[in-house]
Amino acid sequence: MNPDSDTDGSSKADSAVRSFYNQYIERKPLYEKILMAVKKKCRHTLAENEISHFIESRVKDHQSLWKKLDQRKVGAQYSSVKNIEDDIVDICGVRIIFHYMTDQHKIKALLESIFHIQDVKIHSGGREHPQNPPNDIWGYQIRLPDYIGTHYRCFVKSEIFSEYFEDLSVADVIAGTMIEVQVRSIMDDIWARYAHCIYKSEGPSHERQQSMLEDLRLGLEGVRNVTIKMQKFALLEEERSNRKFETNEEVGRCFRELIEADYKLKFIDHTGASSEALKSLLESIGKNTPVSLYELIKRYDFSDGPGSEYEKVKGLYRPMEFNIVLYLIDRVLLCHNSQDETILETEAVPAKRKMEIIMSTILWMSKLLQSPWSWIMKLASTPSQDSPREGLFWLSLARQRGILTNRRHLNDDDKAILDDLWNLFKNHDGRPIKLAFAMSSRGMIRDVVSERQEVNRAIEALLEAPNFRP
Repeated sequence: MNPDSDTDGSSKADSAVRSFYNQYIERKPLYEKILMAVKKKCRHTLAENEISHFIESRVKDHQSLWKKLDQRKVGAQYSSVKNIEDDIVDICGVRIIFHYMTDQHKIKALLESIFHIQDVKIHSGGREHPQNPPNDIWGYQIRLPDYIGTHYRCFVKSEIFSEYFEDLSVADVIAGTMIEVQVRSIMDDIWARYAHCIYKSEGPSHERQQSMLEDLRLGLEGVRNVTIKMQKFALLEEERSNRKFETNEEVGRCFRELIEADYKLKFIDHTGASSEALKSLLESIGKNTPVSLYELIKRYDFSDGPGSEYEKVKGLYRPMEFNIVLYLIDRVLLCHNSQDETILETEAVPAKRKMEIIMSTILWMSKLLQSPWSWIMKLASTPSQDSPREGLFWLSLARQRGILTNRRHLNDDDKAILDDLWNLFKNHDGRPIKLAFAMSSRGMIRDVVSERQEVNRAIEALLEAPNFRP
């Protein structure tokens, strides 16, 4: 018999098909085990990266496989099992249906992390895609030319999946087993399922169903475009919400929007001091983003009705003016159950750092606590200090002598005066003074060197208070 004759070729093809089919029947339990592991790994990887999805998997049905082999054995010119393995690549299949169009590119990167990808085919609704090789036509393009989806032909990475095959030789189980991973959106999945049913159907209504399928594709395309725009907008909003505030104005604007939306309160910040204080607070506690500010606001009750927490705290600041920024800072820094409260180890504070904190405290008081005379009188009326004026006067002179900006050390007399002044602020019972000191001592410290003029004016205002006696 001529080895090149059609009869002999047909015999070889039949033999190869039978051998491949018998091998498939024998290996089918292993294929199912592989698919179970692949599905589990894909689900875990996608969920870990917060990609909303649904996963299906299947080992090709034996009847469907036999029919496919019988149809293709002549045209494909099978001469060995290896020929068939190269041609029939969808015995093991996984389908990932994602819900958000913006996740599509993320999925590709994740698949590359767990598979050795051999081929990628992008079905783009009948249009040629530039990433596809020329004349590279897969089955879906023939049966469903308007289909949209991305198909990957790949092998699993042994090192990734070894944990799933403890009772078997990993190499024997997975070597040479091609996995087809189909990735498509939930909208394209709806169309594909309906299109597949029509493709399989026959009868007088077939043409009418095809027309309906075209209408469905046009409708879904419109939905797709709107969905992409909405999801891109949502991503931009999410990015904006997690981007750090750069200016005081950004903080103030965001705070105003959040407060007015949820509590109908008005945020009025004529001088910018409240926005500056709020930004400083957020930076000091590591929450300098819009989403963190929103979470912080939600933690506390800003309702300002009679008997509310806001009204109770406001009473601790009378006769000074009170605002919602002061309320938030008070809750974060002075509320005992605050999750953001930090503890200052005062014993370990160097002398020059104490000077910076005291001057920063005075600056915060002068900027935030209105009217100025009220907080000055509250500090000046401290009964526990014999001569706070002496400490403030010394502080003013120390600044002029440049103690903060050079390496000059304080003598014992200087340190004693500084410690008295430190204890005045540290132990003060007045809520406004306590808040300003907590702000500076817990990270919201101002640059008192560059703000020397403001510091001088604030200290001079204190020294002029009649309650301070020389």
